[in-house]
Amino acid sequence: MSQLQRPARPASLFPKLKSGPKAMNAEEVAAHQQARLSGAMIAAVARRGYPATTVDELGALAGVSKRDFYRLFSSKQECFFATFEQLTDDFAGQVERAATAAVGLRDQATATIEALADVIETAPGAVALVLVDSLTVGEAADDPRRRSQERFATLLQAAFAQMPEGEVSALTARAIVVGIRRLAYRTIRDRTPQRLRRAAPALADWIVAYAQAPSGPDRIMTPAVLPQRPPASELDWEEPPAGPIARMELSQRERIMRAIAQLVCKDGYGKLTIPAISATAGTSNQTFYAEFGGKEEAFLAGFDALAEEALEATRSGIDAGATWPARAEEALASYLAHLQSERLFAELAYLELPAMGRAGLERLDVFMDELAGIFEADAPVPKPSDRDELVSAAIVGGVWGAIRQEIMSGKRTELTALQPALIRFVSVGFGS
Repeated sequence: MSQLQRPARPASLFPKLKSGPKAMNAEEVAAHQQARLSGAMIAAVARRGYPATTVDELGALAGVSKRDFYRLFSSKQECFFATFEQLTDDFAGQVERAATAAVGLRDQATATIEALADVIETAPGAVALVLVDSLTVGEAADDPRRRSQERFATLLQAAFAQMPEGEVSALTARAIVVGIRRLAYRTIRDRTPQRLRRAAPALADWIVAYAQAPSGPDRIMTPAVLPQRPPASELDWEEPPAGPIARMELSQRERIMRAIAQLVCKDGYGKLTIPAISATAGTSNQTFYAEFGGKEEAFLAGFDALAEEALEATRSGIDAGATWPARAEEALASYLAHLQSERLFAELAYLELPAMGRAGLERLDVFMDELAGIFEADAPVPKPSDRDELVSAAIVGGVWGAIRQEIMSGKRTELTALQPALIRFVSVGFGS
């Protein structure tokens, strides 16, 4: 009878260290092993994603024993963050060198974006680890990601401060950085570094516009009154899906989607199981699989339903006769009001969907493109055929980043306080 074979261990990516008189000392060996493990982390995460990467796989790829691995790192997560920090330092150094070599904010911005395109072209896996895969690590990655974002925002603010027009707010600088990060993600996904490079001048004009825009108090609007939900969505998403009201008014498919939304907001997507979904929805596992192929499909279907409600609320808050920029202002006010009132959508869109990794980011990208279409309607700029659509993507990405920071800080119910600053960010951006 044939025996089951173990899967082959991945071959090491690095040559063995030399022995003999020219051998490294202990400190040099440790540094060399750490560098090899960082390279292995980039390769493994690019292949399988962070959750599926194992210490055994990292050791095999790096040519480092498990014993030596644990001499250097206490866990896979610690190794990941060491790699993250090193890559962030490397990227920041490249950005600083590119910016320093140019004169003036516009040329510095252009050079920086071109340098980003070069990095993505030469090391897409490393950039993806920092921008995409770090999201799947969970809350532990929030502080390192925030520090990385603040580092680049500080560099940007310093560049603005050198312009005669003056400085920009910290929120504007952070929003620009997050907007550019969104473009980097799309560039990695679509494998289009040349497109990002070509768009560098248009993106630089967009960035400079925030320093050149007239200063003064932002227009303050009263948050729009949210429209009534359509009949199919009258039952609140926080209603227990297995309760008598939900059983009477919702289909089994709708109850499953709502159960998932509630469970993910409570415990996170990583802890989601089919039995828990079925129990919360008041259905069976068999019913679940009759409706969905798996938990990812069901979760994304639930998000799509909530996202469509958010988009409809945003559109419905626009006065029928509104034109630019009032149209964009009213849309943004309605969107912020919807986020304040709809906890499940806000937490799924800004916290849980990114934590899924590539699948969640892909769906979020589709939603933000829809939102961009609402904000930029009638804006005084040529259509994307003449003005690269990456600028629009960056603007909405910046809005998303500013909102996410508030939600992560537990300030979802205070989002309308951001309204003046975000209205200026959108208005200046689409008017640039």
